[in-house]
Amino acid sequence: MDKVMHNEAVRRFELALSGTTAYIDYKVKDDGSLAFTHTFVPVELQGQGVAARLTEGALRWCREAGKQVLPLCSYTVVYFKRHPEWNDLKSDQ
Repeated sequence: MDKVMHNEAVRRFELALSGTTAYIDYKVKDDGSLAFTHTFVPVELQGQGVAARLTEGALRWCREAGKQVLPLCSYTVVYFKRHPEWNDLKSDQ
């Protein structure tokens, strides 16, 4: 499985596949939590579970780093609803 990379310089999590990159943009909040603002998957990778793999990898990184996540992106909101095992990371503010 390809690895999700944390690109702190541009504040996003990236998954490179087939010569292109899917990513989740985030903002760092005052309390240090990460607000996931946008999920992007190139058209040629859509419908293959790439957004789910990317989100799971980003959440694994957050868990290991002790970061809370504020889901602002519509995909991330739905992901948390479908995968309650990650709710311990969910920030409400």
